[in-house]
Amino acid sequence: MIFRRRRATPSVGLVLSGGGSRASFQLGALRYLYDEVGITPTVVAGASVGSVLGSVLAQHRDHTGQRAALAQLEELWRDLQQSSDIFTEQEWFARLRDQGSSLIETISDLEERRQRLRRPFGRRPLREEAPVTSAAAAVDAVDPGPAERPALPFASLDVVDLVAAIRHLARARPDIETILRGAGQEQALYRLGPVLDRVLDPAVFAPGRLARSGVTLRVAVVALESGELRYVTQDGRLLDRAGVPVPGAAPVDLVDAVRASCTIPGVFAPVRLGDEHYVDGGVREVLPVEAVLARGHVDRCYAVLASAPGVPREDSYATRDLLSIVLRASVGIMADEVVREEAARARAAGAVVVVPEIDVHDAMVVDPGLTAIAMDYGWSRAAQAVGGATPAESRAVREIVELRRRTWAWEVALHGPDSPDRGSALAILATLPGEAAERAALADSVGSADPDPDGLAILKRELRDRVTAIPARLLPPDAGAWWRRWEGHPFPLPSAAPWLD
Repeated sequence: MIFRRRRATPSVGLVLSGGGSRASFQLGALRYLYDEVGITPTVVAGASVGSVLGSVLAQHRDHTGQRAALAQLEELWRDLQQSSDIFTEQEWFARLRDQGSSLIETISDLEERRQRLRRPFGRRPLREEAPVTSAAAAVDAVDPGPAERPALPFASLDVVDLVAAIRHLARARPDIETILRGAGQEQALYRLGPVLDRVLDPAVFAPGRLARSGVTLRVAVVALESGELRYVTQDGRLLDRAGVPVPGAAPVDLVDAVRASCTIPGVFAPVRLGDEHYVDGGVREVLPVEAVLARGHVDRCYAVLASAPGVPREDSYATRDLLSIVLRASVGIMADEVVREEAARARAAGAVVVVPEIDVHDAMVVDPGLTAIAMDYGWSRAAQAVGGATPAESRAVREIVELRRRTWAWEVALHGPDSPDRGSALAILATLPGEAAERAALADSVGSADPDPDGLAILKRELRDRVTAIPARLLPPDAGAWWRRWEGHPFPLPSAAPWLD
């Protein structure tokens, strides 16, 4: 046990991990910790999006102020409608995503036709010593005999197609130039979306207010030049991982520090703080427990992870390329092991660790319905971490979350616009656990031209029954009303809930 001494009023620490848009889970867990446990942290540490949440909370010393700040954050998160609210594509990457496959296909076809024109039509080979500089030259270089000369329509067709491909590339030249310029000059695929500007607006976050609050803050960042893990304090000082001020480092801007902590390498461009360029603290410490636990700052500590441990199983790697293998081993397996070790270290030090068993959505996915489900799940997992739960109770909560995701997908099938997002929603129906026959029936109905509304009614009533069968202490207070209303969506829905009839 690292917590060394008790105070008249026990001090509380709060540690928040990174996780992108999965901060929705953390917000739900925080709602439980503030409302049901009554925490008022005096030491807060965060990495990546956890630094955003932690910095806003740390502006206030009292419980009322911190709870009001949490309400602001929750409102901002519930207002998010699409992934671009957090992850806004750079222009060059957007063009590559939209036009890349078409351009690659055109270039591939162009090369194939060029090679076809270089091949002999008969027995006589091409004169390889004569460079082919044009489609006409390619045809002339073949020099077939009269008996071996191809029919004119066949040769004309290849040349016409070749010219059409070249014209397509010529029209796409502005896109190609933008893509090449961006890939050569930019340092990231995305820029931080408008949500961070809203969070860091002075009405929500003011560095001066934070410095005066009396709450200790640690924002985890990693310097690219030195490779060192650093912490930015509530007054902008840079500390090393041992808590010692970095020699010669002047105070930095807290807003820049939070932006740096959110800078996922490759996704967002590095942020300069002092003499170095910094990225996401999660590169070295996803759950920055050292800053709170190692020096006995607190009597109790709560740590909230945004992402579930483990890596999803994939198909055989027998024929995968080098990059796929490296990414799987480093970004997937090795990163997961780091998170497991940090969570184990926090538990060994006596911290209450709140962690999801499943991920409601990906770290770069934003959808109002999935956000609300993840928040409620965070509340339930915090309740389990604090009050305990049997394996059967934990499984029952998890099944309710999965059922709500299926309900959300069904609503998308019934009323959502035809878009890639709709396709992603429908795919959830085939991947969620459940009876195989039931999943097949649901998928067949949703995949039809006219999805059956009765399927949604079946799911809603099942949700009602499952909620009533679980101890109320493990679900948010409004859980009994979940089945009566639509899940959240960024598109209009009927005002009435037909399954209530």
